[in-house]
Amino acid sequence: MADLTLVAADVRPLSGAIIRGGYLGEAASVGDLVSPKSDGLFWKSSASATPVLPAVGVVVAIGTEGATSGAAGDRVSVQFGGPIAGFTVASAAKAFTSNNAGKIADAAGTTSQVVGVGLSDNVLWLEVNLV
Repeated sequence: MADLTLVAADVRPLSGAIIRGGYLGEAASVGDLVSPKSDGLFWKSSASATPVLPAVGVVVAIGTEGATSGAAGDRVSVQFGGPIAGFTVASAAKAFTSNNAGKIADAAGTTSQVVGVGLSDNVLWLEVNLV
């Protein structure tokens, strides 16, 4: 299992994306998979966490325009579904929650969760299947 390569400055929602705003519960970067906890904040997802924190979306913006990383309490935009650019992914390849917190992998981690499938031109169709 390897984490997908991404260029944070290139991660962006494409036409048809579903996006919601919120706040970080911990430090995170653009391109990280996240999930809300009972506190309402977004935390990085991991296939190896106990208990499992399944991903619901990908951070596409943090704080002010152009920021690629943020700290706990920073405002974020999270894409919940649809096409997203910036990841190196092969067409028709499934993408999974990684054992590495916040990352997307090319194979299932400890707890298998499909989060999308590759389209042409390194576009990921984000379609999170909750575990």
